[in-house]
Amino acid sequence: MKLTVQKYNEDPSTFAALAYDSVYLVANAAKGAKTSVDIKNNLAKTQNFEGVTGQTSFDADHNTVKTAFMMTMNNGKSRSGRSRKTIIIDTGNGE
Repeated sequence: MKLTVQKYNEDPSTFAALAYDSVYLVANAAKGAKTSVDIKNNLAKTQNFEGVTGQTSFDADHNTVKTAFMMTMNNGKSRSGRSRKTIIIDTGNGE
């Protein structure tokens, strides 16, 4: 991500950072895999993958458990922190 900042003189968007992590999640799951089923199984077992957007894991139902950046405003002052949340993505296909 440092290269993005150097090249474009700005931080990458949230979507770019998540895409970056996605590529490395799959690459990590592909290590030692011989088939796409192996990659799928390795990805499902992923715990505490450290990416540029924080840690990512998958629960028993294959939902993403992700570090989320939270920010609040109170009386004109911002306060931020990170929180681990289960993020359920409805793919619309009944799975």
